Amino acid sequence: MRIDVAAHVLPTRYFARLQQIPGFYMAKRVKGIPCLYDLDVRFRIMDGFADYRQVLSLASPPIDRLGSPQATPDLARLANDELAGLVGAHPDRFAGAFGGLPLNNPDESLRELERLAAQPAFAGIQIYSNVGGRPLDEPRTLGVIEEAARRRMPIFIHPARNAADLPDYVGEKECRSSSTRRGEPTSLTTRARRIRGTTSGRSSAGRTRPRSPWPGSSSPGSSIAIPTR
Repeated sequence: MRIDVAAHVLPTRYFARLQQIPGFYMAKRVKGIPCLYDLDVRFRIMDGFADYRQVLSLASPPIDRLGSPQATPDLARLANDELAGLVGAHPDRFAGAFGGLPLNNPDESLRELERLAAQPAFAGIQIYSNVGGRPLDEPRTLGVIEEAARRRMPIFIHPARNAADLPDYVGEKECRSSSTRRGEPTSLTTRARRIRGTTSGRSSAGRTRPRSPWPGSSSPGSSIAIPTR
């Protein structure tokens, strides 16, 4: 049995809500990957792999970039409810899911983390390598990560790098490489060094995975932090 832990998805109602957000900046890109939002397409692809199941996670963009701190908690709950529904409806296809968090609202992230921890559908959580361009080791965000570690919830860390926020060089206005725009390897390398230093060994950055065969998978720079205490 092969279990793919890097299989992104855009559940139906969540995807519909995203398309209502003015300026949804990845609309064209994700519409070109139908396996992200069309289960029939996804299942046809999966049928090409024997003894194969997926652990689902939300496709980009990060929830914290989709609205204000007052708006994103509702998006996270909607998405996570749908993820749990997919796992429950198709246990032969999906081994579990990584829940999403509205990290631009740390208090609500802690509440959602508690809710996810009580649901067997969730194998852990997915976060991104920054929160709206701000580091993961800021105290309030780090508090959410520490709580996930305390609950021994694996953390799937996906690269995220805004082209305008983080240019490749000081003299440039934006990054020009599609791979660095997604955040590899700079974003994850920085995150790994910072988080490993601030958590004092309470969670360890995971090893970089090889690329998944699944078309909806994340980039090869993604990693998983496994709580160690």
